[in-house]
Amino acid sequence: MNSRPDDAPSRLCGLVLGTFVDNLLISKAWPLVSAVDADLSWLIDHESCPGRQKKCSRPHVKGLRYDSPPAWLQRTLRRNLGKFVWAAYRSFRPDCRLVISYYIWPHGIMAALVKMLHFGRMQTVHFLIAGPYELQASSVSPSGIRRWHRFAGVIESLLLRLLRTFDHVVVMGSRSRSYLTEYGVLRTSCIPGSIDTQTFCPDEQTTRIFDLIYVGRIDPNKNQATLLAVMHRLLPRFPDLRVACVGWDPGGAKARFSPSQDDVAALAARLGIAEHLELIPFTSEVAPLLRQARIYIQTSFNEGLSNSLREAMACGLPVVASDVGDTIDVVVQGQTGLLVHDPTDIESYVEAISSLLADEAARLRMGQEARKLIVATHSREAETSAHRRLFRDLHSQS
Repeated sequence: MNSRPDDAPSRLCGLVLGTFVDNLLISKAWPLVSAVDADLSWLIDHESCPGRQKKCSRPHVKGLRYDSPPAWLQRTLRRNLGKFVWAAYRSFRPDCRLVISYYIWPHGIMAALVKMLHFGRMQTVHFLIAGPYELQASSVSPSGIRRWHRFAGVIESLLLRLLRTFDHVVVMGSRSRSYLTEYGVLRTSCIPGSIDTQTFCPDEQTTRIFDLIYVGRIDPNKNQATLLAVMHRLLPRFPDLRVACVGWDPGGAKARFSPSQDDVAALAARLGIAEHLELIPFTSEVAPLLRQARIYIQTSFNEGLSNSLREAMACGLPVVASDVGDTIDVVVQGQTGLLVHDPTDIESYVEAISSLLADEAARLRMGQEARKLIVATHSREAETSAHRRLFRDLHSQS
């Protein structure tokens, strides 16, 4: 697995600008450094900075080391500007020849500026995690440009122009790639990211206590209001319905990112479904919960290619999902799940879920096909091979 073919780059040395949100360290860095002989510095915020990265583990990965700006630098220049100054400084290491970035705001912008400092001689690769939605959402980012929401179209146009300056852009799915190609971002490839199919796997001995399960943050974009309305409509048909909503923050520490938690609880109470809804806090032990469910549901208005959805599929769950983003790459209509074309179409969700709850054979068949698809195309081995091809091609161009 870790052996390097003769035509791979001799050594990949550079900087990684990113975040630990969405388990990117596991789903990106491991196959990245496994694909090539690497010496990468992953720049993270200093431990004194507030934010999510402090709470995330930093496991040892051969070929990857962690680096952070001095505390005084981030205190003086603020978090992101301090990180950029430190990245620029580190980029002048004699052996540094590549900058990798995740998320266009702010790390993609940092990477493009570092390339400018080197007059374009340094190669840059950007991983656009959520395709077009990521660019659109940048106008309302909690990172600090929320007030520019009315200029979302202008911001999206500028960020597309920025993406054209990268040597390569990696997206997670076919729709994202088509979107970029349409707007002139031509040096692209699809690497959907990998799912740990050993951790996320079926267990036929587990009792199914939830009819539906949702995993993700509580957020208006995730459209939990439709999920609750669907529950309300399902109850007359399935009076013992039980639904798990995983991603609740009981302490309110993430209120900045999940402003609608109180709204969800209030709506559940108004609809009279609170006793059928189990609100489960954020947890890294999601796999056992997924195995206790019959169907995974996604009602989002926008998505890239959801990790949670694919983890559920790896556990052998059929999916009922809104047809947004790159979801269509894994949810094959009638084969691995059922797609709802309008995220607000309550009736379509009700009919799709009802048909699966009433047909155990169909659930089992779709669940088995769902796992087969994830194992075949979203394994760590598949992602490592894709990274190896990408960096071999970049090496041949340099």
